[in-house]
Amino acid sequence: MPTPANPDPGKILLVQAGVTSALYPFRSHPLGLMMLAACVRRDSPEAHIRIIDMKVERITPQGVAREARDGGFGLVGVGAFSVHADIQSETAHAVRGAAPGAVLVAGGPHATCHPERVLREAPFDAVISGEGEIPFTTLAQKLREGMGRDSLAGLPGISVLRDGEFIAGEPPPPADPDSLPRPAWDLVNLRAYERSSSFSILGRRRYMSLFTSRGCPFHCIYCHRIFGKSFRPRSAQSVVEEIRELADRYGVTDFDILDDAFNLDRARVHAICEALLKLPHPVTLAFPNGLRSDLLDDETLKIMRRAGTIYISFAVESASLRMQKLMRKNLDLEKAERAIRTAARLGIFCNGFFMLGFPGETREEMERTARFAAR
Repeated sequence: MPTPANPDPGKILLVQAGVTSALYPFRSHPLGLMMLAACVRRDSPEAHIRIIDMKVERITPQGVAREARDGGFGLVGVGAFSVHADIQSETAHAVRGAAPGAVLVAGGPHATCHPERVLREAPFDAVISGEGEIPFTTLAQKLREGMGRDSLAGLPGISVLRDGEFIAGEPPPPADPDSLPRPAWDLVNLRAYERSSSFSILGRRRYMSLFTSRGCPFHCIYCHRIFGKSFRPRSAQSVVEEIRELADRYGVTDFDILDDAFNLDRARVHAICEALLKLPHPVTLAFPNGLRSDLLDDETLKIMRRAGTIYISFAVESASLRMQKLMRKNLDLEKAERAIRTAARLGIFCNGFFMLGFPGETREEMERTARFAAR
């Protein structure tokens, strides 16, 4: 029988770290954890997996620790954005105290950007940087086969500390998104997300978050780059089949697209929209992230609107050409402004992302950005 000191390696607890806060009220389905669960299940259908989204379940780090202990989970993964790095660390300390035998792994954007820091500040056994499906599935298999926590170094994509030395794992080749299984939708409470504001701030509704591609070839210096710099799109057929399946199984017809660069391939965008127009049920699309605005021409925006697009966040960041170069975003501001005006004219709700106070930015540059946003 599993005990806190000797838990079951076939039981996996995946945790999205976070806390309900007025400073960061938005919630989104933990797609990364849902993909990890789906990949483990594909290889080991008998695996017992639980997902906890701390913000949605309103659970504390101590509550997660009790779940890990009482459930006899042998593998605990904790992901986080940098805004919740302190919660990720606190959760790791709590789990280590309550379930000392569990293998603790950190992942997500924060751990990808700062793997060594995460290992030194919290009692994680390992960090997975970047895409986690292959490393996590391999790790879960090795633990079921009897591998101990002291033998994790050398596994693909796994970074560890050994005698105080940081040992970075060699990342595996990036996965083909079309080869991956569907996210484990059944492991999250869809109704709980209906009661929360999503990244697209469209109010409470039944929706699902969706990735249609991975990676972005641009070089914005503030980006977490968790999916790398190579653009890897899913086929239009795969995307539309997933949307159809969600509509048929769960009645979901509203979707938040969370890509890094959804519209990098114009022909694919048009193919997806044309296929959506042929579905027996209309859908709505929101883009709270990941549209390159200076690549959005009038024709593309028109077919996106016809296919159900009702919300777009335009990431302009700065109206200063000098700051655009310093950020390495290099956005064509004239094209971006035209895309925003076209989208608004088509009835698409437009939201803007802007940065003020970037290192080296002058007051005049900040005022120029404010004037651009107000136009």
